[in-house]
Amino acid sequence: MVDEQLYQHSEGAWICHKHKIETEGQKHGSNCYRCLKDKTEQLQAKLDKYNEENQSFGNVLAVVHRDGGHYISKHGHKKASKDAIQIVLGLRAALDKVLKALRNLHDGQNGPPLLRHEKTWQAAYDEAGNVLEEMEQ
Repeated sequence: MVDEQLYQHSEGAWICHKHKIETEGQKHGSNCYRCLKDKTEQLQAKLDKYNEENQSFGNVLAVVHRDGGHYISKHGHKKASKDAIQIVLGLRAALDKVLKALRNLHDGQNGPPLLRHEKTWQAAYDEAGNVLEEMEQ
């Protein structure tokens, strides 16, 4: 059982019996100045951590929505998150289609369509090959 007897601290605040006798270990007492101060510091540390995580999450959403966080401000985190998921899924699907088309073009073409565009075509063909190689790693 928690000892709820409180004693007046030298600064006028109330402290619990465990703090009064300066013992280490469990510190409790719902109205104890030191217990409340310890709890407040623990809660502040958690709040700081959550704020940092929220900021990181907001940064990711701002990148996906291509704004400085305006979408989150206007629609809230929940809608911004749902919409961001749809954006990323759409981009992945589009990337898959583009890569498939590029692969088909790269694999199907074994020379320039016209000799007068040979250098331009070869540069585009080589670039397509490089992109495909990067994406397959």
